Amino acid sequence: MRVFSKRKSKKGDFWEGVVLWDDSYVKKEDGAINIGIDCNNKEVIVDFNKTNHIIVAGQVGSGKTVMIKSILWQFILKNNRVIAVDLLHDGLEFEEKYRKYCDVITEEERLLKELEELLKENQLRKDKLKAANCSNINEYNKNNIEKMKRVILGIDDIVGAFLNENKKNLHQKIRMMLSMLIQESMNTGIHVLIVFRREEMVNLLNEEIIRHMPGVLCFFGGDRLLKNVDLELIDQRISKIAGRALYQDADGIQEVQGYLVEERYLVEAGYLEE
Repeated sequence: MRVFSKRKSKKGDFWEGVVLWDDSYVKKEDGAINIGIDCNNKEVIVDFNKTNHIIVAGQVGSGKTVMIKSILWQFILKNNRVIAVDLLHDGLEFEEKYRKYCDVITEEERLLKELEELLKENQLRKDKLKAANCSNINEYNKNNIEKMKRVILGIDDIVGAFLNENKKNLHQKIRMMLSMLIQESMNTGIHVLIVFRREEMVNLLNEEIIRHMPGVLCFFGGDRLLKNVDLELIDQRISKIAGRALYQDADGIQEVQGYLVEERYLVEAGYLEE
C-alpha cells in the first residue's frame, strides 16, 4: 500500500499521510467496498449488503468528492452500473475515465427521469428476488448462474443545486423520487450515495431520506450527522487533513483516511512534485 506524506517521503501513516489508490485494493466479495485505512493502517471495508446507502458530509476541500469517486470507481471495476450526478459543476468533477465507464448526469430533468427508471428497475428486481425465493441480491447471486448487477447512484452536492428557487417544483419531485428509491431498495442491489458540502444543508432534503441512509461518512464540518455520539469528543478526533473522515454504520464508528484515486490529486495537494 503506497502511503505519501507532505514531507515528500514515500512512507507515512494514518496520522500524517494520504493513501494513493491502486486497483489491486478492490475486494473480490460481492458488495464489499474498500474506503480507506484506519489508524492501524488496516483497510476499512463497507459491506453494501448491510449498509446499502451512504450519506457523505463535510466542508469544501475536505475530501468528499474524492471519496465518492473512489467508491464509484470500485463499483466500475466490479462491472456494476454506475451513475454519477454532478448538477452544480456540469460534470466537471468526473473526468474522462468516469465518463467512459459510467453515466454522468448534469441536468435535473435527466436525474428525475433516471430516478423514475430506477424505481421501475427496483420493482423488477424485487419480483425476481421473490420468484427465486431470495431475500437480497447477495443471496440471489450466490444461488443463480445469471448474476444481478448492482447499481450505484452517486450524487455530488445535490442540495447545493436545490438552492436554485427557479426549479423548486422539479426539485420537490426529485426529493420524492429519491426518498422512495432509498426506502424501497434496501435489498435489491440499488445503492444511493449522497454528498453534501456541509451538514446544515441537509435540511433541504426530506427527513425520510436522511433517516433511511444507514451509513454516514463525516469529513471536517459534517459531524452533526453522526448519531448518538459526543460531539465534543468528535471535534477532538476529526481532523482537517484532506481525506480524513469518521465512518458510522450499525456496527459503530471509526476513523478512516480515504484513498486518492489519481496521482494528480497528490500534486494538487502538495504531496508530490510534478
